[in-house]
Amino acid sequence: MSMMIIPAVDIRNGKCVRLRHGKIEEETIYSNDPVDMAKQWVSVGAGRLHVVDLDGAFTGQPKNLDQILKIKQETGAFVQMGGGMRNIATIQRVLQAGIDRVILGTMVLEQAGLAQDAFNKYKDRIMVAMDVDQGLVAIRGWKESSGFPLKDALSIVEKLGGLEIIFTDISRDGTLQGINVGTVEDVMSKTKMKVFYSGGVSSLDDIKKLKEIGSPGCIVGKAIYDKKLDLKVAIQLAS
Repeated sequence: MSMMIIPAVDIRNGKCVRLRHGKIEEETIYSNDPVDMAKQWVSVGAGRLHVVDLDGAFTGQPKNLDQILKIKQETGAFVQMGGGMRNIATIQRVLQAGIDRVILGTMVLEQAGLAQDAFNKYKDRIMVAMDVDQGLVAIRGWKESSGFPLKDALSIVEKLGGLEIIFTDISRDGTLQGINVGTVEDVMSKTKMKVFYSGGVSSLDDIKKLKEIGSPGCIVGKAIYDKKLDLKVAIQLAS
Protein backbone atom coordinates (compact mmCIF):
# COMPACT_ATOMS: atom_id res chain seq x y z
CA MET A 1 0.00 0.00 0.00
CA SER A 2 1.41 3.38 -0.89
CA MET A 3 1.43 6.21 1.63
CA MET A 4 1.17 9.94 0.94
CA ILE A 5 3.97 12.24 2.01
CA ILE A 6 2.39 15.65 2.57
CA PRO A 7 4.68 18.69 2.97
CA ALA A 8 3.50 21.31 5.44
CA VAL A 9 3.38 24.95 4.44
CA ASP A 10 2.65 26.98 7.58
CA ILE A 11 1.91 30.65 6.98
CA ARG A 12 2.18 33.44 9.53
CA ASN A 13 2.25 37.15 8.68
CA GLY A 14 2.45 36.15 5.02
CA LYS A 15 5.68 34.18 5.49
CA CYS A 16 6.42 30.45 5.42
CA VAL A 17 7.43 29.46 8.97
CA ARG A 18 7.81 26.53 11.35
CA LEU A 19 6.95 26.70 15.04
CA ARG A 20 8.46 24.34 17.58
CA HIS A 21 5.67 22.75 19.71
CA GLY A 22 3.37 25.30 18.07
CA LYS A 23 4.85 28.22 20.03
CA ILE A 24 5.07 31.65 18.35
CA GLU A 25 8.19 32.50 20.34
CA GLU A 26 9.91 29.48 18.79
CA GLU A 27 9.35 30.52 15.18
CA THR A 28 11.77 30.02 12.29
CA ILE A 29 11.07 31.87 9.03
CA TYR A 30 12.02 29.73 6.04
CA SER A 31 10.73 31.86 3.20
CA ASN A 32 9.05 35.19 2.53
CA ASP A 33 7.11 33.52 -0.27
CA PRO A 34 4.97 30.52 0.74
CA VAL A 35 3.74 30.13 -2.86
CA ASP A 36 7.30 29.68 -4.08
CA MET A 37 7.99 27.21 -1.25
CA ALA A 38 4.90 25.18 -2.18
CA LYS A 39 6.04 25.09 -5.80
CA GLN A 40 9.40 23.68 -4.73
CA TRP A 41 7.76 20.77 -2.91
CA VAL A 42 5.43 20.04 -5.82
CA SER A 43 8.36 20.15 -8.27
CA VAL A 44 10.00 17.16 -6.52
CA GLY A 45 6.85 15.07 -6.55
CA ALA A 46 4.46 16.18 -3.80
CA GLY A 47 0.88 15.82 -5.00
CA ARG A 48 -0.75 17.05 -1.80
CA LEU A 49 0.04 19.97 0.50
CA HIS A 50 -0.87 20.63 4.14
CA VAL A 51 -1.34 24.38 4.40
CA VAL A 52 -1.97 25.99 7.77
CA ASP A 53 -2.98 29.60 8.31
CA LEU A 54 -1.35 30.10 11.71
CA ASP A 55 -2.78 33.60 12.07
CA GLY A 56 -6.18 32.01 11.47
CA ALA A 57 -5.53 29.33 14.09
CA PHE A 58 -4.60 31.96 16.69
CA THR A 59 -7.35 34.49 15.85
CA GLY A 60 -10.20 32.22 14.74
CA GLN A 61 -10.47 33.69 11.22
CA PRO A 62 -8.27 32.89 8.17
CA LYS A 63 -5.89 35.77 7.40
CA ASN A 64 -3.79 34.37 4.56
CA LEU A 65 -6.47 32.98 2.27
CA ASP A 66 -5.33 34.88 -0.84
CA GLN A 67 -1.89 33.33 -0.63
CA ILE A 68 -3.33 29.89 0.02
CA LEU A 69 -5.61 30.13 -3.01
CA LYS A 70 -2.60 31.24 -5.04
CA ILE A 71 -0.78 28.07 -3.87
CA LYS A 72 -3.71 26.00 -5.14
CA GLN A 73 -3.91 27.85 -8.46
CA GLU A 74 -0.19 27.93 -9.19
CA THR A 75 0.72 24.38 -8.13
CA GLY A 76 -2.44 22.50 -9.07
CA ALA A 77 -1.75 20.27 -6.05
CA PHE A 78 -4.40 18.81 -3.74
CA VAL A 79 -4.57 21.29 -0.84
CA GLN A 80 -5.81 20.57 2.67
CA MET A 81 -6.13 23.76 4.70
CA GLY A 82 -6.46 24.42 8.41
CA GLY A 83 -6.42 27.43 10.68
CA GLY A 84 -9.44 29.45 11.74
CA MET A 85 -12.19 27.25 10.28
CA ARG A 86 -14.73 28.00 12.97
CA ASN A 87 -17.97 28.78 11.18
CA ILE A 88 -19.95 27.46 8.21
CA ALA A 89 -19.53 30.64 6.16
CA THR A 90 -15.72 30.37 6.33
CA ILE A 91 -15.75 26.65 5.49
CA GLN A 92 -18.05 27.28 2.54
CA ARG A 93 -15.96 30.20 1.26
CA VAL A 94 -12.75 28.17 1.39
CA LEU A 95 -14.24 25.08 -0.29
CA GLN A 96 -16.02 27.08 -2.98
CA ALA A 97 -12.76 28.88 -3.72
CA GLY A 98 -11.26 25.52 -4.69
CA ILE A 99 -9.46 24.22 -1.59
CA ASP A 100 -9.85 20.40 -1.57
CA ARG A 101 -10.12 19.71 2.18
CA VAL A 102 -10.75 21.88 5.21
CA ILE A 103 -9.24 20.85 8.52
CA LEU A 104 -11.47 21.48 11.52
CA GLY A 105 -10.27 21.41 15.11
CA THR A 106 -11.58 23.76 17.79
CA MET A 107 -15.08 23.97 16.31
CA VAL A 108 -15.63 20.20 16.45
CA LEU A 109 -15.05 20.04 20.21
CA GLU A 110 -16.63 23.35 21.16
CA GLN A 111 -19.63 23.75 18.86
CA ALA A 112 -21.17 20.36 18.26
CA GLY A 113 -24.24 21.71 16.46
CA LEU A 114 -22.23 23.80 14.02
CA ALA A 115 -19.81 20.96 13.44
CA GLN A 116 -22.73 18.65 12.64
CA ASP A 117 -24.04 21.15 10.08
CA ALA A 118 -20.60 21.28 8.47
CA PHE A 119 -20.38 17.48 8.28
CA ASN A 120 -23.91 17.17 6.91
CA LYS A 121 -22.98 19.55 4.10
CA TYR A 122 -19.35 18.71 3.37
CA LYS A 123 -18.54 15.38 5.01
CA ASP A 124 -16.22 14.13 2.26
CA ARG A 125 -14.18 17.34 2.28
CA ILE A 126 -13.51 17.61 6.01
CA MET A 127 -10.53 16.36 7.98
CA VAL A 128 -10.33 16.79 11.75
CA ALA A 129 -7.18 17.79 13.58
CA MET A 130 -6.49 15.75 16.71
CA ASP A 131 -3.59 17.64 18.25
CA VAL A 132 -2.65 15.77 21.40
CA ASP A 133 -0.56 16.89 24.35
CA GLN A 134 -0.27 14.62 27.41
CA GLY A 135 -3.30 12.60 26.35
CA LEU A 136 -5.62 15.61 25.93
CA VAL A 137 -6.68 17.28 22.68
CA ALA A 138 -5.47 20.88 22.30
CA ILE A 139 -7.49 23.65 20.62
CA ARG A 140 -7.18 27.32 19.53
CA GLY A 141 -3.87 26.90 17.74
CA TRP A 142 -2.66 24.58 20.54
CA LYS A 143 -2.87 27.42 23.07
CA GLU A 144 -5.52 25.69 25.21
CA SER A 145 -6.57 22.21 26.19
CA SER A 146 -10.08 21.12 25.24
CA GLY A 147 -10.14 18.90 28.33
CA PHE A 148 -11.13 15.97 26.11
CA PRO A 149 -9.02 12.80 26.24
CA LEU A 150 -8.20 11.54 22.74
CA LYS A 151 -10.56 8.56 23.02
CA ASP A 152 -13.55 10.81 23.77
CA ALA A 153 -12.62 13.24 21.01
CA LEU A 154 -12.37 10.37 18.51
CA SER A 155 -15.83 9.15 19.40
CA ILE A 156 -17.25 12.69 18.97
CA VAL A 157 -15.75 12.89 15.46
CA GLU A 158 -17.03 9.42 14.57
CA LYS A 159 -20.56 10.36 15.67
CA LEU A 160 -20.39 13.44 13.43
CA GLY A 161 -19.55 11.16 10.51
CA GLY A 162 -15.84 11.96 10.29
CA LEU A 163 -13.78 9.96 7.80
CA GLU A 164 -10.24 11.29 8.21
CA ILE A 165 -8.23 12.69 11.08
CA ILE A 166 -4.76 14.17 11.39
CA PHE A 167 -3.18 12.99 14.61
CA THR A 168 -0.38 15.27 15.83
CA ASP A 169 1.87 14.37 18.71
CA ILE A 170 2.52 17.92 19.97
CA SER A 171 5.41 16.85 22.20
CA ARG A 172 7.32 15.81 19.06
CA ASP A 173 6.24 18.57 16.71
CA GLY A 174 9.13 20.55 15.26
CA THR A 175 11.69 18.59 17.30
CA LEU A 176 13.07 16.16 14.65
CA GLN A 177 12.86 13.53 17.40
CA GLY A 178 11.31 10.87 15.24
CA ILE A 179 7.96 9.24 15.80
CA ASN A 180 6.67 6.97 18.53
CA VAL A 181 5.14 4.20 16.47
CA GLY A 182 3.35 2.70 19.49
CA THR A 183 1.40 5.94 19.99
CA VAL A 184 0.30 6.01 16.35
CA GLU A 185 -0.74 2.34 16.41
CA ASP A 186 -2.69 3.01 19.59
CA VAL A 187 -4.65 5.82 17.90
CA MET A 188 -5.27 3.67 14.82
CA SER A 189 -6.57 0.85 17.01
CA LYS A 190 -9.15 3.17 18.59
CA THR A 191 -10.90 4.21 15.38
CA LYS A 192 -11.99 3.08 11.93
CA MET A 193 -11.28 6.54 10.52
CA LYS A 194 -8.19 7.11 8.38
CA VAL A 195 -5.36 8.37 10.60
CA PHE A 196 -2.87 10.73 8.94
CA TYR A 197 0.15 11.35 11.17
CA SER A 198 2.04 14.53 12.00
CA GLY A 199 4.74 15.47 14.49
CA GLY A 200 8.46 14.74 14.51
CA VAL A 201 8.74 12.76 11.25
CA SER A 202 12.44 13.14 10.56
CA SER A 203 13.87 10.12 8.73
CA LEU A 204 13.21 7.53 6.06
CA ASP A 205 12.97 5.05 8.92
CA ASP A 206 9.97 6.96 10.35
CA ILE A 207 8.30 6.83 6.95
CA LYS A 208 8.99 3.11 6.62
CA LYS A 209 7.42 2.46 10.04
CA LEU A 210 4.30 4.49 9.27
CA LYS A 211 3.89 2.74 5.95
CA GLU A 212 4.25 -0.67 7.62
CA ILE A 213 1.46 0.03 10.13
CA GLY A 214 -0.84 1.19 7.33
CA SER A 215 -1.04 4.95 7.82
CA PRO A 216 -2.55 6.54 4.67
CA GLY A 217 -0.25 9.53 4.88
CA CYS A 218 2.06 11.64 6.99
CA ILE A 219 2.83 15.33 7.16
CA VAL A 220 6.44 16.43 7.01
CA GLY A 221 7.64 19.85 8.07
CA LYS A 222 10.84 20.79 9.82
CA ALA A 223 12.78 17.78 8.49
CA ILE A 224 12.37 18.88 4.86
CA TYR A 225 12.91 22.56 5.64
CA ASP A 226 16.14 21.79 7.52
CA LYS A 227 17.17 19.34 4.76
CA LYS A 228 17.33 16.42 7.20
CA LEU A 229 14.96 14.50 4.94
CA ASP A 230 15.03 14.48 1.15
CA LEU A 231 11.40 14.89 0.12
CA LYS A 232 11.88 13.31 -3.30
CA VAL A 233 13.46 10.17 -1.79
CA ALA A 234 10.77 10.03 0.93
CA ILE A 235 7.99 10.18 -1.67
CA GLN A 236 9.62 7.37 -3.67
CA LEU A 237 9.99 5.21 -0.57
CA ALA A 238 6.38 5.79 0.50
CA SER A 239 4.92 4.94 -2.88
